[in-house]
Amino acid sequence: DVVKSYSDKSMIWTQTITQGEGRSNGVELFINKNFNNFSGWLSYTLSWAYNKFPSIDNNTEFYSPYDRRHVLNLTCSYYINKNWKANFNFQFMSGQPITIPRYYYLVSNTNLIDNSTFAGSDRSIVWGYGVRNKLRMKDVHHLDFSINRKIKIKKHKGVVELGCYNVYNRQNPFYYYGKI
Repeated sequence: DVVKSYSDKSMIWTQTITQGEGRSNGVELFINKNFNNFSGWLSYTLSWAYNKFPSIDNNTEFYSPYDRRHVLNLTCSYYINKNWKANFNFQFMSGQPITIPRYYYLVSNTNLIDNSTFAGSDRSIVWGYGVRNKLRMKDVHHLDFSINRKIKIKKHKGVVELGCYNVYNRQNPFYYYGKI
């Protein structure tokens, strides 16, 4: 597929929307355990999600951006005493499907591409892509920890909590970008 890189301010955004089909399947397992001062749960999901649009890639099915093959969650709470509680949460998710440009080239005569007018200059970048959503981002995982204490000041009750998100400082991908 070749995608044009231009901005046409005269286009109405509703003209750029298409409809298609999506399907997904999978299984989810969940275990919950409470024992004395300990409570926690473990969940695991194995799933597939696909999209198919008549106007995209000649109606070829591709992985949905929401396809997460594996998702694992582990959450634990431990009551140290009646006022103190420690919480742990670990999450793992498979990498998200992504389409990254494989190549690009410059076009000087912009009328060769769909008779479109390109904004900004007489030269335009044309991006070339492979199979839609065939690549995957890196897996995402992190460990969170918090400790909280119940407090009471006169008639008012509350909780003071101190926590740390992503304890081991994993650099999880949010997006990828390339350089020209």
